[in-house]
Amino acid sequence: MKKIKKYLLLLTIVFLGSIIIPPKLIDAETNVNVSVTSYFDENNTVVSTVANQVYGSKVSFASSLSSDSGYTFVFWIYNGVLRVDLPLSHQFIITSSTTLIGVFRPNDKLAAVFIDTNGKVLDIQYVTSGESALDLEVGTLPTKPGYVVAATKWDHSLTNITANTVFTLQYSSVSSVNYTLAVTDGSGDGTYSNNSYVTVTADAPASGKYFDHWDIGGRVASLDSTYTFTLLENTTITAVYGDSARIDHPMVGVSSALSLRSGYHTYLGHFELPPGYELIEHGLLVSSTADL
Repeated sequence: MKKIKKYLLLLTIVFLGSIIIPPKLIDAETNVNVSVTSYFDENNTVVSTVANQVYGSKVSFASSLSSDSGYTFVFWIYNGVLRVDLPLSHQFIITSSTTLIGVFRPNDKLAAVFIDTNGKVLDIQYVTSGESALDLEVGTLPTKPGYVVAATKWDHSLTNITANTVFTLQYSSVSSVNYTLAVTDGSGDGTYSNNSYVTVTADAPASGKYFDHWDIGGRVASLDSTYTFTLLENTTITAVYGDSARIDHPMVGVSSALSLRSGYHTYLGHFELPPGYELIEHGLLVSSTADL
């Protein structure tokens, strides 16, 4: 299987005043250190470092976790995102900043994990079977432009917990903004509410022609003839055809800056991988000049 090897600039941008933490250049062949934390509770964590892991390789870290006979493994948290779908023995792809947390629960308790819609962990609680988890105060919860925390904050009841449970924060839209999608040489145009998922499908190519890509404002938006994306502004998208069949290759696209939230720069990113390729890592390339 081919692996996409590249140089990445990993950065954090904080506003107000545009403070940029200096980027770090990572050679695709450089070995990296992986932080592995065993989380038993907020006052009982064990942190270890697994050194010299090969960038892009797949490694299981089950043996790197600490063990305690009074606790049972329940979840992985991978780079801050809860992954309930991964077993203890899962092999993680090594990136330039892999951080793993193995979450355990006491044998006589159940885990109640609270997350945002993007999987970011907000809180971890331990509850006796049949009892309730503690609600989180609205003021401590993440905000989203055009949305407020819903009256029913979580997707599961906080009472009578009888299994390890993940609670996902719920939002309600307060935006009445609609955007227009205009599709040339395809279907899917119309008026949609802000942040809607929309799907466009290219018309069948004329004789001797082949679908090549979708174009938005002069940039390649997708190589798939049927393309689903988030509509965040009025958009015109055009199906482009060529005289020969395109050779599939990985494609990465980033939108122009979106004015969604005061004090933030927001971009809509998108990547596509044809069969035979595997994503190792993604990030942003930033430069003070136009000739990066």
